[in-house]
Formats: sequence, C-alpha cells, structure tokens
Amino acid sequence: MWLLGVLDRATEDEISAWVRAGGPGVVDPPGMLDLRIFTPARRIRQQVD
Repeated sequence: MWLLGVLDRATEDEISAWVRAGGPGVVDPPGMLDLRIFTPARRIRQQVD
C-alpha cells in the first residue's frame, strides 16, 4: 500500500488506527485516507522490489 502526503499528525493517527484495526486488505481505510492511496510508476515499483 502506497500513501501520499502522510506527514501530518491527523493522517498519522488515521494510519495508526487503521493498522490497529487490521490494515490494508482487512479493513477499509478510514476517513480521507483513501484519497492518499496511489500506485507508483512501474519503474519505481521495480526499484523497490
């Protein structure tokens, strides 16, 4: 799961709550967090793998 723009306290709290509840694939993202989900370019994904 790739998230964009998560360096503020409110978003950090949403991510923490989401992970505690089960996280990606188990529980839908809370609040506005679903708007921060993105898929990076294939080139970037290959660099990370």
